[in-house]
Amino acid sequence: MRHPWSFRIVIYVWLEPFSHPFLSHPFLSTTKKSTIYHINSPKSTMISFFLTTLIFLRCLAFASEHEVTRMLFPELIVPVTQAFPNRAYVSEHTGNVFFSGDEKNGDEVTALVRFRIPDDKRYDTCQLIFELPEELPPALDVPEYRWSFTGHECILDVFALCGCHKIVAEKTPWNLKPPRYPPKPIYRFNQSKRGGRAGVIGVPFKCPLGHIMEFEIVAAMRDKPMMLHWYELEKPRSGIMLEMFRTGECYQGYFGASEEEDWDSDFEDVDLNIPPKARAKVRGNL
Repeated sequence: MRHPWSFRIVIYVWLEPFSHPFLSHPFLSTTKKSTIYHINSPKSTMISFFLTTLIFLRCLAFASEHEVTRMLFPELIVPVTQAFPNRAYVSEHTGNVFFSGDEKNGDEVTALVRFRIPDDKRYDTCQLIFELPEELPPALDVPEYRWSFTGHECILDVFALCGCHKIVAEKTPWNLKPPRYPPKPIYRFNQSKRGGRAGVIGVPFKCPLGHIMEFEIVAAMRDKPMMLHWYELEKPRSGIMLEMFRTGECYQGYFGASEEEDWDSDFEDVDLNIPPKARAKVRGNL
């Protein structure tokens, strides 16, 4: 009588030396013969558990080595204020964007952010993401971590900054922020007032492995007032992020270049290497 906790393990014993059951299955070949044994001892349970554990651990290791995406968070978030053009600020955990609705007021506040791209050759493509939590867990539901928005629409433009000089905390005021390159936004985020992942116009770009990337986040609507404040968090995700992934994997909310538009072969600090046609498409939607 079979033990109640035992498993039936079927072992194929191949009569021909060096044959492999996955390459020469007995039910697919008429030239091979096999003998089937049924092991019904309690030890089979331990053997099955041991083998299953080994397979599970190997799958975990494989998943860790082959992550589909890698999320990066800013190394620096430095505010700059037009009203105090020579005042430099420390790097903060918060981001602030403000615009009064009139360029003549000269009181705009923008956020300068820096990402350090690791030299991780598992990934070759990057894209920017903006997200605000719909709700915070009880431990974080305090004023310090809450985001707030005032205005008609929460629409943000993101400019890439050239590599001619870098953002330096406490040394980069409004008057010394790096120039924008290209001169038009590369991303536009439309953030729901309820939170969640922002809708976006923009294209993925080739990851500059081993380099840094710097951006400026500004109010997109230049005829309406708005103010946005957020605290950069990893769990739940809150703020601006840079996602690394492999070519061919594009995520919801993004459109990419067509197949005939190849990425540039070499990265330079002053260029995102967005294909010309794709860049024109982005600019045409802004």
